[in-house]
Amino acid sequence: MAEGGYNESLASLEDFNKVFAIPLKYSDSSKSWPSIPVLLYKYASNTTGKHFDIPENTWIRVDSRLGQHAESIMVTDLINTQDFLESQVEYYTGSRYQGIHSIEVILSYSPCSTCSNKLCGLKGILDEKITQHMMTIFSIGTDVEETEKTEFKITFSNFNKNNVDEQGYENNEGLKNLRKNDVNLYIKSDDDWQDFLKAAGLVTERRKRETDDKIALQYFEGSADLDPINLNYFKGVKSLSSVSLVELNETFSIPFKYGDSRKTWPSKPILLYKYTSNATVKDIYIPEKTWMRVDSGLGQHAVSIIVTDLINVQDYLESQVEYFTGSRYQGIHSIEVILSYSPCSTCSNKLCDLKRILDEKITQNMMSIFNMRTETEETEKIDFIITFSNFNEIDEDDHGYENKEGLKNLRKNDIKLDIKLDCNWYDFLKASGLVTKR
Repeated sequence: MAEGGYNESLASLEDFNKVFAIPLKYSDSSKSWPSIPVLLYKYASNTTGKHFDIPENTWIRVDSRLGQHAESIMVTDLINTQDFLESQVEYYTGSRYQGIHSIEVILSYSPCSTCSNKLCGLKGILDEKITQHMMTIFSIGTDVEETEKTEFKITFSNFNKNNVDEQGYENNEGLKNLRKNDVNLYIKSDDDWQDFLKAAGLVTERRKRETDDKIALQYFEGSADLDPINLNYFKGVKSLSSVSLVELNETFSIPFKYGDSRKTWPSKPILLYKYTSNATVKDIYIPEKTWMRVDSGLGQHAVSIIVTDLINVQDYLESQVEYFTGSRYQGIHSIEVILSYSPCSTCSNKLCDLKRILDEKITQNMMSIFNMRTETEETEKIDFIITFSNFNEIDEDDHGYENKEGLKNLRKNDIKLDIKLDCNWYDFLKASGLVTKR
């Protein structure tokens, strides 16, 4: 095993929220910042003889330990890996460089000054290895010819102690030194958390099922037949292919197979939605372009609640003078919904009714403003998209059949359906505000 004790389980959702996506301001001394940083890294080489203890192209987690920072442990591991690669016959006989040629690191904090110096030292050692190899194989003169260098990228989600005291000054100089040594630095922002989620494997338990979910959705869109989709999928008998954060994990990112009766699926769905209009006078109670959360209540599904809310918003917009005088349509023209479960049959019908009502509003407005003939001219329609992360009950009983027909009915009414997969969780994180506090 490589020196440094990295873990197979890379990062938990608790790590993500408490260690990486820290919402505090740097000057906020009222709350305690996490003291133990977390590091993920991977490297790549062209070698045919691989290092089994520290596999390449595989994210590895390293935690700091008493008296030794995670960066220092990683540097030692990578030097040991380079020594191993150099012990292979192919290192000196192949025309392609067989040592480490790229390193990518994700850190919860930017490196301290000491670690920055060690990382620069590692970069210098690996660059020199490439130069020596190129000189040996191709007899190039380093004084006149530019050689390749190690590609080194570090992304961190929070700055380390970068204040006005001596330690902060040294840390700042360390970061500048990394840049001078061609180490690429990036700060993790609200727009690019997906690579961390993927690297940390936060939702990998769902992956086998998500691919099948995507195929199942094609049936409801009319692009796949019932036979290959087969209701046995939702009973857990058949796979369709060869192949706060607590709610993300427990309600949206449910890892179970549909036929697994040993575990209890969450019974209470969660819904997020937003709408847009061209109105100059906005509804201040249900603001547009803002994600709103709706939970199901006693005897009323969340979908039913948003249908009522959106009809009320439309009525409010129609009460404004601009609705009948402006050249642009002032009512609701787009709706986006994210659901933990696909809608039941009753909710699907209500959503179809909402779509028809709003489409008709657009038609009436266009006829009034532009004197269009609806029997011969195509009018605009509302843009309506629903994304869900789990299918609702779709089995062989009457209830399951009705739910399935409801989804097909949504598609027939030009409501776009999408299934939440492992590669597109970021929009949910953004909508639910899980990282926006930063």
